[in-house]
Amino acid sequence: KMFANRFATNPTSFKTVGSLFMKNSLKTTGLSRNFMSANSLGSSPSLKSSKSLFATAARSFSSLPPYFKNYMQIFEESGSMERIIPRKVENYKDLENMGCLMYQKLDPDVPMVNKALLDTFYELIDCGGKRWRPVYGMLMASDYGVDVNDHKNNTLLYDLLAVGEMLHNASLILDDVEDKSLMRRGKPCAYITYGSDVAINMGCFVMTNITYTVMNKLKIEPLELRYRIAQEVAKEITCLHFGQNWDICWHNNWNFPNENDYFQMTASKTGVIPRMIATTVNMMYGADDEKIRRIQHMTD
Repeated sequence: KMFANRFATNPTSFKTVGSLFMKNSLKTTGLSRNFMSANSLGSSPSLKSSKSLFATAARSFSSLPPYFKNYMQIFEESGSMERIIPRKVENYKDLENMGCLMYQKLDPDVPMVNKALLDTFYELIDCGGKRWRPVYGMLMASDYGVDVNDHKNNTLLYDLLAVGEMLHNASLILDDVEDKSLMRRGKPCAYITYGSDVAINMGCFVMTNITYTVMNKLKIEPLELRYRIAQEVAKEITCLHFGQNWDICWHNNWNFPNENDYFQMTASKTGVIPRMIATTVNMMYGADDEKIRRIQHMTD
């Protein structure tokens, strides 16, 4: 959207900055050659070239290796997301378990918690998603000899992967409000269906509850490791908001980024969750600081 808006007023800036962005951001994906041949970045974008670009992307994603789709299915079957944030709560004890300070030991308006927080969030979860971020973490864990096909004996790993996937979905809900998007995964965005107040509150709840969950519900031992992982999650959630801030400012035409600015934004936004998953999984299996630093760089 940012480049499209800028192109309308300054085609030259689109050609120079846009070409740099596309060439650099695609060069490590294995799609770069196809994208460059399908879309003439040195000239004005056309409907035909855009269709070719997205058709190429669709073919690439449809040819995923069998293990990838198998890992996606295993992650779904693990039930880890519902262990992090349940689909339903029934009483004040359930709310206490999620971090709600109960003024009295009585059941409050539980149905509204289900309706406005949990049902609306899981509506997005149930619409699908590629789940490639958890799969990325599974690949990391397999390098340590973990049998990632056995989710029953690796619940802690899967719960940690679910933290990243749920953070991703919460960020989408907030992003849709800020970008005034209309559709998400084939349905109207949450803020359109339920209102901006519900969507913002629910997205913020999931983000903050994730940090609480890592500290208080995931039985990561020793406690020093649990603290390091929780600190990493909190840091990346903070980083996510810096990246989103730059994106918002630029699509409002407050400024226009140079190449370094743009890569910093992507590292602080798009790169946050895969980097967080890679970092926390490697922490859990004992990687030293130098290996973690290299893993983070590779992920970015």
